[in-house]
This record gives sequence, C-alpha cells and structure tokens, in this order.
Amino acid sequence: MKGIVWGLFKWFHGFSELNFCPSHDTWQVLESKGIENLRIWSRGIDTSAFNPNYKNLNIRADLNAEDKTIFLYVGRLAPEKDLDILMESIDIVNSSHVDKVQFILVGDGPYAQQMKEHSFDNVEFTGYLKGRELSAMYASSDVFVFPSSTETFGNVVLEAMASGLPVIAVNSGGVKENVIHNFNGLMCPPRDAISLATAIIKLAEEKQFIESLTANAREHVATKSWSYVFDQLVSDYCSVLAKTRSKLSQTA
Repeated sequence: MKGIVWGLFKWFHGFSELNFCPSHDTWQVLESKGIENLRIWSRGIDTSAFNPNYKNLNIRADLNAEDKTIFLYVGRLAPEKDLDILMESIDIVNSSHVDKVQFILVGDGPYAQQMKEHSFDNVEFTGYLKGRELSAMYASSDVFVFPSSTETFGNVVLEAMASGLPVIAVNSGGVKENVIHNFNGLMCPPRDAISLATAIIKLAEEKQFIESLTANAREHVATKSWSYVFDQLVSDYCSVLAKTRSKLSQTA
C-alpha cells in the first residue's frame, strides 16, 4: 500500500483498544507502519473435519504407492504459490529417488495446465477437492509440502497437521507461525529448490523421523482448535471491557 493509504489505515486503527492480526509476521509489518495495540488472533482448525481417521488405503493402492512416501500439496495452482520451485525440486528428487516418492497436487488455477505439461509420472493432479475427499487425501498422505513464501497465515498447514502430517515449508510469511524446524516439520529458505528437494529426500529416507514429526504436529495443532482459539478471543475481549470500565469509572 502507498503512504497515504497506510496513513488512513493507521488513523482508522488508532481508535481501537486492540487490533487483531493473524501472525507475528503480519504484526511486524503493521508495527513498522505505526499501528499500535496489536494482538495475535490465530486462525483455528476443525479437528473433526481434518484428522487421521479419514485415512483411505485405497488412495495409496490406486497410485501403486504402497511402498512410497506420499508428499501432498493442497492449494491454488498459481505462480504466486511458488509452484515453479516445487516442480524444480521434484525434478531434483526424481533424479535419485523416483521409485521412493509419490507427489499429489490438490487444487486448480491458472498454472495448472503448464504444470501438467511439464510434470512427471509420479505426480498426480486431482483437481479441486473438498469435504471428505479432501480430508481423506490429507490423512492418506505422509508429508505436506508447501513452497509458498507469501502467505499471511496458511490454513492448509493446520489442516495437514490435524490430519497427522508433518510439514515441509519455507521460512517466510505466516507459515512460520506453526512450523517449527525439526519439531513438527522442516523449514527451507524461500524459493530454494535445492533445499526443498533436500528436505523431501530426507523424509523419504527417514520414516522414523516422519513418525516423530507427526506426533509433534498433532500435539501442536491441539492448541489450534476453534474452541481454543475463540476462548482466547473472548479472553481478549474481556480484558478490553475491563480496561474500558476502569477508565469510565475514573472519569465518572
């Protein structure tokens, strides 16, 4: 946004006791523009809609991937998602591990046709999925890969963790809020195909490490249920009301 817009933005939010933002990354941007009274209000996840119980072994069988590590991407198929880096990393991985990995890309968008034209035999494009189909695709995969460096939050990361998947992501944007390197996933520099490929290969070779990351991912997402998130929001509202009542009583 241009300077005059940021000025109006600052003026408008200056009347608020609290200004909520989805991540620390967004907080830093707003703070640098002079926005005050900031508070994190993280997004939540419906853990009944996304969980390991939706696992469907037929998905793996249909892809002839019973002995492979399945890496999943869910999101819009568009250039701003850095999918050119993902495709480049798949090319690198396939040069040495093509028989050990299967990639599934869920979504649609303007980049879809170009990706399909330059794809590989072990890459499956499902198109747009929702509901139980999407839940099953998450739960039936092994690792979630998310190369986007421009996310304000990245809800799909929580969906993946709730489904029992560790996450390979980039150290940029709001994704940093939920992916902890070597705890519930692996972090790579933005737009670095070699680093992304290295992370994919590491998890393809270390199944026990995947199990450890998965357990931690499920533990992390337990604090991201909508009930937990809204409890935090109500607590913040109550603190603002208490502060306002105190001010009013002092001026009465």
